[in-house]
Amino acid sequence: MNCRWIATAACFVLAACQRPDAPTGFTIRHKPPERKDVIEAVLASYAVPLGVHSSCKDIGTDVDDKTIGAYLSGFLAELEKPEDRNSIATLITEADGKAVWRCELMIRHAAGDDEWGWGVRFDIRQSDGKVVPESFVCLGAG
Repeated sequence: MNCRWIATAACFVLAACQRPDAPTGFTIRHKPPERKDVIEAVLASYAVPLGVHSSCKDIGTDVDDKTIGAYLSGFLAELEKPEDRNSIATLITEADGKAVWRCELMIRHAAGDDEWGWGVRFDIRQSDGKVVPESFVCLGAG
């Protein structure tokens, strides 16, 4: 897998998703959500501000990171060496008495002692398949 291509393509897609008329709650295509739905929901939620949750305060790869998209773009941009072990992982579970699907997207990197994983967790309402923008939480360690 060419990790440089993955990182470059993801950055272009994230940048294209940043527009002022972006919907406040993206609607997924499949119920329950599939892996692609989780990734698409995160991309569509690019403009969610990092102030959405305390776990997102002052994180990212640049002090100017202000949105979920900027935060994740920085980590995707780090996946440039094909010899490294990089991946994108998703997880989907039911939560809140089955009212929502709790979704996670993690960007993982491993190159010798340099190992980390950063991502987000968010909810999708089961009733209408809409992403709940205020549910975003930032995850990570490294």
